[in-house]
Amino acid sequence: MENKNLQSSQLMENPELLTRDEVAQLLHVSLSFIDHLNDLPSYKLGKKKLFNKAEVLEYLNKNRTTPLSHKISKTDKIFKSKEDADE
Repeated sequence: MENKNLQSSQLMENPELLTRDEVAQLLHVSLSFIDHLNDLPSYKLGKKKLFNKAEVLEYLNKNRTTPLSHKISKTDKIFKSKEDADE
């Protein structure tokens, strides 16, 4: 896991830092799921673990199994097939 030391002054300068709870809410997963993501970049401020929102979103993008554009085009094909059948 990538942990970086963070000074309290940096915390005040960066409002995009999220707590474990906020990351879990953002991703719609449980706290235990967040705890098992060992390669999710995080920062330590004392005993508190914080996450940079941009890094969390980048992590999701890097670990995407199917590109969103592929899913959209596949869905479009399904809808087009149904529309053609209805005509």
